[in-house]
Amino acid sequence: MGKRTEANGAGPEITDAMRHAASKLGDDLSRTAHDAREAAEEISDALRHSAREMATNAKSRANAAHRGLRRGVREHPIAWLGAAAGAGALASLLLVASRSRPN
Repeated sequence: MGKRTEANGAGPEITDAMRHAASKLGDDLSRTAHDAREAAEEISDALRHSAREMATNAKSRANAAHRGLRRGVREHPIAWLGAAAGAGALASLLLVASRSRPN
């Protein structure tokens, strides 16, 4: 009789070619997924490192600001006392003004 055909009506050469193409596609997808996973891990590591570095820098700046503020208070206590009294007076005036305002 004629040529043997597969269940899908294709000849054995076409079926083999389709299997080979499907296998290659599966391998390519596997490699792509592996590469994507590696890239995501690298990005994650870089972000983690950057976040640590930013936190360290922020902590250093906050400590420097704190030291500067303490030094300023020690060197000019009267000026800081006046500033605190002025801020308290302003807050009191704003509070009284907001309470005396009709709703």
